[in-house]
Amino acid sequence: MQLILSGVSHRYAKHLILIGLNLNLQEGEIGALIGPSGAGKSTVLNCIAGLEPVAAGEIHVGGKLMSSVNKHVPAEQRRLGMMFQDGALFPHLNVCDNIGFALREDPKRMRERVGELLEVCQLKDFADAFPYELSGGQQQRVALARALAPRPRLLLLDEPFSDSDMVLRDSLVQEVGRIIRQQGSTALLVTHDQAEAFAFADRCGVIDAGTICQWDTAYNLYHRPNCVFVATFIGESAMLEGKVISENTVATELGELSSSTKITTPLLREGSTVKVMIRPDDVVLVTNGNGLEASVTGRSFRGADFNYTLNTPRGTKLKMVLPSRYDLPVGQKVKVATQVEHVVVFPTVG
Repeated sequence: MQLILSGVSHRYAKHLILIGLNLNLQEGEIGALIGPSGAGKSTVLNCIAGLEPVAAGEIHVGGKLMSSVNKHVPAEQRRLGMMFQDGALFPHLNVCDNIGFALREDPKRMRERVGELLEVCQLKDFADAFPYELSGGQQQRVALARALAPRPRLLLLDEPFSDSDMVLRDSLVQEVGRIIRQQGSTALLVTHDQAEAFAFADRCGVIDAGTICQWDTAYNLYHRPNCVFVATFIGESAMLEGKVISENTVATELGELSSSTKITTPLLREGSTVKVMIRPDDVVLVTNGNGLEASVTGRSFRGADFNYTLNTPRGTKLKMVLPSRYDLPVGQKVKVATQVEHVVVFPTVG
């Protein structure tokens, strides 16, 4: 079912938590909301689920109005599924009874649907097991099957993988996403983990101070952020001082950077001073020829590669990623240049 939030605001007491928030999730899509703590991520889910009212705007699910200032459909009538951080399984019920809990008043339908989901979620061998007998990953699959059992219009996931260790989390993200897509469900995930969101979702929203700054593909959030907040929140980046010298070229201390598309707008004319976003993968080591001299001031070994921190003569901090065969010590002088596919600039404030 399609999910649309139009100008949604929400307040606790006198404090606005969500402010004019807009979101459009198409039927069958998986979306994710990421942002800093306190940005309003979980509040968005609570408003969609009907656990919190809206102070302004509207929420539509499947073309039907669920929330507005004058209308509030109760949570139990919204036919939405929810999957929580701890799974919230019933400890006294086995796997079958946990999955079929919402269908217990229709035994025939319950048996059919539970059997289907045991197969889909690879739980057939654990049908009679109790939660304490399952691994963490198995418990999460049971929680997902239970949320999917009533065939909800929309599935809401509130940081369901955050208690899992890193290895288990990666496999769970892939597995849960596969099951949701196989069932043809629409889903919205809230998480603080960017890599998790990017691996799980078709589209992601970056939320800050109660509003969505950008709702887009993970690729565009990283390579084509629409504001400084998104550029600095997603991944790592440096902001260089620059000056627009033509409609598609900007001058920086790393040289002239050119784009295949125009970077000039009414706010960014030729001669404008700008901030230029540089990602770690935009910076390359120069071993022969001219480059900007920089000092290695930090390094982080990550197995396949090193993440280096560099200081330029102007004091700008850059990040550079190199294969781990390049073992550069802190303090070493290096020459660097840029290979920028997407020139992203922002107006200088003030």
